[in-house]
Amino acid sequence: MDQENGLSLNLAFHDSAKFDLYVAERDICTEIDADIFRIVGENERHKVGMGINFSTGIKIQKDALKLHIFGFGAEYDEQGFGLRIPLIDWKYKWW
Repeated sequence: MDQENGLSLNLAFHDSAKFDLYVAERDICTEIDADIFRIVGENERHKVGMGINFSTGIKIQKDALKLHIFGFGAEYDEQGFGLRIPLIDWKYKWW
């Protein structure tokens, strides 16, 4: 994100919770990540995370769209497509 032309605020609490807010002319990103416990494994095509997650937020950019509500959600960006529920998340990588 080009943060020179917008408003940006980032707060982090330990390793398990963070708050991000970014607003610019064509980009919007506001999210609260709340991972109580999380383990991530990945290979060339897939990324899988397991744990307890209550992330909430929205991200709208030219090359990315992400919507999470209390741990449920979906995302699409230049890296791939992903789905999430509070106990597991999965992302398919394009390359």
